[in-house]
Amino acid sequence: MFEGKRLKLFKKIFSGLSVLLLAACTTPTHMSDSDAKFEATRSGGSGLLVGSVVENFLTQPHGLYVLFFNENTGKREAALSTYDRGLMSQPNDILEAHRVGKYFALEIPAGKYSIKEWGYRFFEGQSTPKEVYPTYNVESGKATYVGRIHADALPMLMRVEGDSKKSDLVEIKNKYNLNGIDIIDGCSSLGLEWWQHTDTDLENRIVKSYLEKYPSATCQ
Repeated sequence: MFEGKRLKLFKKIFSGLSVLLLAACTTPTHMSDSDAKFEATRSGGSGLLVGSVVENFLTQPHGLYVLFFNENTGKREAALSTYDRGLMSQPNDILEAHRVGKYFALEIPAGKYSIKEWGYRFFEGQSTPKEVYPTYNVESGKATYVGRIHADALPMLMRVEGDSKKSDLVEIKNKYNLNGIDIIDGCSSLGLEWWQHTDTDLENRIVKSYLEKYPSATCQ
């Protein structure tokens, strides 16, 4: 029993360190507002992923993180997180009683990108594997709006919603200078489906009621 507890503690520590390291190593995720001039995008050398990332919680935030992988290279290219403390972190734009989040603009090389993992900075486990992942095309010199990445800690589910586009783009343009950069709607039908966490219990009445109340998202 003691060895089991030690192993569980080690896994939590390792998971936390892994997320911290990936955050520190992924430059686009941690661009400060003052550095977000998007010169590479304007010159046609890169493109942007734009949208919002939020987590709902009951008592305190768990630190949602989402990882984007380059489909051509297989490498992790960008990471998002609602965690707003520590080295190179960005403060949240959305601060409510049971919700935190931020608006993002990530400058990355043009290409095809997929969200292949999500989880919580302060919670053991991560997303369950999928056969096909939400994928987004990033064009040189343009911005692709991916939607609102939304996770809820009570049922331990995440999806990418497309119906916050209008309000999101207002806030994104207020936060970042996107003058002269075309924004493409990149809403993915695969992202609209609820994505489970390893601790999601589909037989739990809370999860069942949540799935019944919010059966599907839309692209608008």
